Amino acid sequence: CGVAASAVCMDKHLTKTVLLGAGISVGRWTLITDRLWQSDRSRALAQAQTVGRDVYVKPARAGSSLGITHVEDPDLLEDAIELARKYDPRVVVEAAVTGREIECGVLDFGPKEKARASVCGEIAVDSDDGFYDYRTKYQAHDAVTLTTPANIEPEIQARIQEVAVHAFEVLGCEGLARVDFFYDEEADAVIVNEVNTMPGFTPWSMYPAMWEATGKPYPELVSHLIERALARPTGLR
Repeated sequence: CGVAASAVCMDKHLTKTVLLGAGISVGRWTLITDRLWQSDRSRALAQAQTVGRDVYVKPARAGSSLGITHVEDPDLLEDAIELARKYDPRVVVEAAVTGREIECGVLDFGPKEKARASVCGEIAVDSDDGFYDYRTKYQAHDAVTLTTPANIEPEIQARIQEVAVHAFEVLGCEGLARVDFFYDEEADAVIVNEVNTMPGFTPWSMYPAMWEATGKPYPELVSHLIERALARPTGLR
C-alpha cells in the first residue's frame, strides 16, 4: 500500500489526524505519549478522562486488538494504559461509539482509474460488551457473525463506500485497504474507526468475502492484486 500510507495507517493517532483534516468523521480520541506518561502521569490520566467515561484504550501502533481494554471506570485507566504500553509506548484513548460495525473494502485499479469500493460487510459480536477482541477474531469464531453484504439501506452503503474511497485517497493508499466504520443509526452518522492496509485473507476474513459478494471471487482478487503490484513503477509516484 506504499511505505508512507502503511506507516500512517498503522498509527491510529496519525490516521485520525489526517482523516479529520480532510473532513472525514472520526470518533473523539486523545494520544498519551511516552514522554507525557513518564513525566506527568497525573496529567496523562486527566487528559485521558477528557475523552469521556466510556472509552477504549489501545496501543497506537498494534493490530489484531492486542493490548486493548474497554474501560468504563476512570480508576481502571492507569492499568489499561500500562497494558497498552506493553505493545506500544504511544497509547490512544478513544471514546466508545454506539453503532453498527460496518466494513468496506477498497481496491486500486491503477493511476488512470478511481479506486473502487466493495459492498459493505457487518460484524456482530455475541459477547457481554460486543468487543471484537483477539480471541473473537482468531479463536472463538462462533461468537461472531460476519454478514456480506451488510443489511443496510442502499443510500447508507453508498455513503460508506464514498467515504471509504475518499479515505483511501487522502491517506495515499495503493493496492488495497479495508476501511472500518461505525454507523450510528440514531444520529445517521458514518464514522471511520481505522484503515487497514493489509487486511486479513483467512477463510473467515471480511475483505475477500466483501469482494466475493461484489462479484470478484478470491482467485480473481488475488490475480488483480498481483497484476497491479507488477504494473506499479518503482520510485516516487
